[in-house]
Amino acid sequence: TSQTPMHQRGYRLETGKAPLREDIAYSMLYAAGWTSTYNHGLIDPLCGSGTIAIEGAAMKAGLSPGRLRDAPLEGTYLYNPDSWADQLTESLERASKKAASFESENRLIVAGDRDEGVIKSATSNAERAGVLEFMNISACSISDHEWFKNPKSAPESVLIATNPPYGRRVIASRQKTKKRFDELLPLYQTIGQKVKGMKDVDVGVVALVNNVDLARRMAIPDTKALFSTKHGGLPVAAMGAKLRDAEEYFLKSYPETDESVAS
Repeated sequence: TSQTPMHQRGYRLETGKAPLREDIAYSMLYAAGWTSTYNHGLIDPLCGSGTIAIEGAAMKAGLSPGRLRDAPLEGTYLYNPDSWADQLTESLERASKKAASFESENRLIVAGDRDEGVIKSATSNAERAGVLEFMNISACSISDHEWFKNPKSAPESVLIATNPPYGRRVIASRQKTKKRFDELLPLYQTIGQKVKGMKDVDVGVVALVNNVDLARRMAIPDTKALFSTKHGGLPVAAMGAKLRDAEEYFLKSYPETDESVAS
């Protein structure tokens, strides 16, 4: 019913070495409690072509995921072009209102990567997606991110969402699992250390991993599997700890729901 796969949004024409599917990025954010309701900050310190941060900015702006692609059901009797046009117009109007009230000097969606080439791609993708004005994209290492260096400069509530290397698609040679684990361990530990350094910030974390043991080495309290799926033929899990006020919102909205279901 659509000319292109449903997970393709239409903005990501430039990618890095191991691009993340847009729908998985969206699911990671949603599962970790990212919404347009709260004044959260979002940071992806290993942003690649920017997919997670761009999806987060679009969610924050109220933009419909399929706004840049062919309409679903087009070419069938179920397709209603007037209804589709109305939905797109409403989505763009919501985003325009939010952008008008947005403080450009206090951009709450941050993306970074050491590779200047993918930063250029991320910037171009964000511009095509119509969310560049919501974002701060820069070429830097994890340790050089301002919120990590100076946690007082961060918002009161921050979601760290990222897709760290799995050690399979991005490492050219075929190494044994143990060697791959040892090579990636310092990166995962660094992420954990930066989270711990944000002591006065309400921090949520979600990372898409192929090796759950690596995620556990981040040593982040309350980390658990939010969902599992396959990506690029590999089994992956979104491991994380939800934003605290997102948990509280869920329990207030559904008071009879058991807490284990909310997690």
